[in-house]
Amino acid sequence: MTHPKPPEFKSGPGKAGRLVVTIQKVAGSWQIQPSAAAQITKIKDRIEIDLTAAGSHKGASIDDEYTRRRKPTAPLELHFRSDPTHIPILLREGEDVEFRCVPPYAFAIYMGRDGDVYNESLAQFGQGPEDPFGWISTQFAAANTDIQATVLGPVNNNGPADQRFYKVKVWIWENGPNIDPTIIDPDGICDR
Repeated sequence: MTHPKPPEFKSGPGKAGRLVVTIQKVAGSWQIQPSAAAQITKIKDRIEIDLTAAGSHKGASIDDEYTRRRKPTAPLELHFRSDPTHIPILLREGEDVEFRCVPPYAFAIYMGRDGDVYNESLAQFGQGPEDPFGWISTQFAAANTDIQATVLGPVNNNGPADQRFYKVKVWIWENGPNIDPTIIDPDGICDR
């Protein structure tokens, strides 16, 4: 198992900046994923290194852990594995993220435990929080605004990376505030 990896996406002077996650239509369908080319490259590097058994604080690859914790009715593999064009929201504990809708429609977002997997059951790991940001409830953004958050760090060696699998749910009011919103629900992954 590896030691905690340092947060890379941090705001402030001399820092790399927040991970910008864009909510936008791609080929006519709504997607939510990192958008800047340099950030996408960093996420792809994390997939190749951090999500392996050697790179995981749990000593298991993301695929092996998903297989161990996957519920019988869940997809056989993670969404980013079945759709290689999709870039997952892969965050480390302590990192800063900004959710932005393009075009700038009003939107709401929540990130909670992925219902396709069981809670962590191995005694040496915690179960992690219900959501990786400590939001407790859905966050709302008016048109032309963003939502910023920081991934919680571990407390008593129990943090979002122990849950690891999260589901993001986004509501987008692309047709105005009085029309039912469009809903999308991609995966999110936390690492340590």
